[in-house]
Amino acid sequence: MAKVMADPLAEDGKAAPELLISLLEDALPEDYIVVANPHAHRRAPDAIVVGPQGVFVVYIEGRRREGGAWRVRRKSWLKRRLSGGAIPSSNLAEEARSVAHELRSFLRERFPALRPPIYHMVVLSQSDVERQNHQEAGFHFVTMDTLAEAVTSMKPSYEPTLSDRHLREALATALRDRPWMPRRASEPFIFRSGGLLGSGKKVWDVRAAIRHMDRHPEDGIYHLRNGTLARWLDEQGARHLAELARDVVRQRETDPRILLETFLIGTGLVPRPRLSIKPRQLDFGYLLSGQTGTATLRVCKGRGRGYLFGVLQTSVPWLRVEPRTFSGQPLEALVRVNTEALPIRERPHEARIYVESSASEDPIEIPVRLRVVGRPSPLNRYLFRPLAGLVSAGVLGVILGWLGSLWTRSNPSAIGSSQLASGYIWSALIGGVWAILGGIRGGFQTPAWPILYATRHWLRRVLIWMLIFFSLTGVTLLAWERSHPGLNAYTVNTVRGGAWFFASFLTAVFAALGGIWRGSAWRRRGRITRRLWLRWALLILCGALLGGTLAFGARSFGPTWQQLDAARWITSARIQAEDQWIRFESEVNTLIDRVYLLYYDRRAPAQPVVEPSPQATRPAEGEAP
Repeated sequence: MAKVMADPLAEDGKAAPELLISLLEDALPEDYIVVANPHAHRRAPDAIVVGPQGVFVVYIEGRRREGGAWRVRRKSWLKRRLSGGAIPSSNLAEEARSVAHELRSFLRERFPALRPPIYHMVVLSQSDVERQNHQEAGFHFVTMDTLAEAVTSMKPSYEPTLSDRHLREALATALRDRPWMPRRASEPFIFRSGGLLGSGKKVWDVRAAIRHMDRHPEDGIYHLRNGTLARWLDEQGARHLAELARDVVRQRETDPRILLETFLIGTGLVPRPRLSIKPRQLDFGYLLSGQTGTATLRVCKGRGRGYLFGVLQTSVPWLRVEPRTFSGQPLEALVRVNTEALPIRERPHEARIYVESSASEDPIEIPVRLRVVGRPSPLNRYLFRPLAGLVSAGVLGVILGWLGSLWTRSNPSAIGSSQLASGYIWSALIGGVWAILGGIRGGFQTPAWPILYATRHWLRRVLIWMLIFFSLTGVTLLAWERSHPGLNAYTVNTVRGGAWFFASFLTAVFAALGGIWRGSAWRRRGRITRRLWLRWALLILCGALLGGTLAFGARSFGPTWQQLDAARWITSARIQAEDQWIRFESEVNTLIDRVYLLYYDRRAPAQPVVEPSPQATRPAEGEAP
């Protein structure tokens, strides 16, 4: 028997038929969940079935088209009138595609990793099913009697994603409780600000309102507290959102942004903020019994939207975090462990720090680990540890010295007594320097650290500094040899030997000083220090690589650049640019002159030329006038 979930707030006239729900409940197995009265607004389906194969959206066309309906062409539907005859009807396929689009949008928001197939089951009468002469993928015409069989016999085209029952229940609950289909409200909600032209932003659906509140938190807080948003949601039929708004306001919280973020996340229409934790785990290593260790934990918001807030909890009394709460701003928490009540044992002590925040429903765990040891004896501390550091560093120094002697030989194939002697000298010299520095490092070793543990940390530093200094030395030597061709072998080998010794010496010094500094800092504060040495190491390595690239690039591409006659190309390009600029400037000046003459020329118009009139002549005597 299938499980049924119904919306108790469904309005009259929108409730699914009891016959359909009871039929699906009895005919479907327990792996299926029937969502009656899904919380949709526009073209609400009568039921949604969540099964292992996917999501089935059920429509009863007899409810909307009282006489029945059938499709005569791909985009043409007819419905039978009760009085007889048939008239054109709306396209059910287009409506179903709209429902599928809204449903997939809802899944992307609430379940980003979920991509279940969606099937549309249209319940028609037997005669109407027989009339259907077109079929589409994911669109199935069934009768009430064959609906359950069609659902259970459906085989997905790819691997199903709803095989987990808990996931199906979560999806069904969300479909029942959340408004996953937007609708246009009967009247808009006007915020107090945010409008493009007017004083307030006007929205016509719930999602637009939530989106505006997310972008303008001040507006959201204002309308959430004064109750206008809850009243508007109640008037539009989103009663569960209205009740959520009232419940959030009733909380005793001094930070209004927390109230707003709680409401926004509760709607399910916005993603949660991302949480960034550094480091993801804390390993205090070895601590003496009674010693207190501290470390820094950084908690901040990652990329994306949201207001991050939360609290840090610890799983054991000997682990403390201060401060414990964060809201809006990054948190630099001091993690402190007290070993007074912890027994000395070989197995490590483990604990958890729980980060309860708005970024996730469940707390995020940060593992904490440490080992409690007893105090070392004076013989172990002042004899065995320096001796172990001297031997380990001396052996490594001898190996480096021998490798350096092999690299500086002018003719490696001919191994003579002089070359062997030089190899011994190099090995003894570099090995002695390394042994002295290793013994000093062992004398300053952290008391709680065993010899093997401290040696492992020292070797890690040695490898990193060796990579940096030897890479820098190799790049410098290659650039020098390229820039000074024709040098004799003695000069080249002498410079190589000095560079090798210099790189080995710097590696030993930096590795030993790093161990000494870390040990002294641990003895003073018992604190996990940040690896600033690693940052400096990476910075030096990047500088070395950049310098080598510039050196080799200038040396390798210089002749090619000269062959291209770059100066001639640059001069030609400059002349062309100047000519184009002069031409452009002339055209602009001409255009300005024309505009000026057309609109601003106020010279007086030319006066008309008056021709002189002929003078009257006096008639001669005896002539008539």
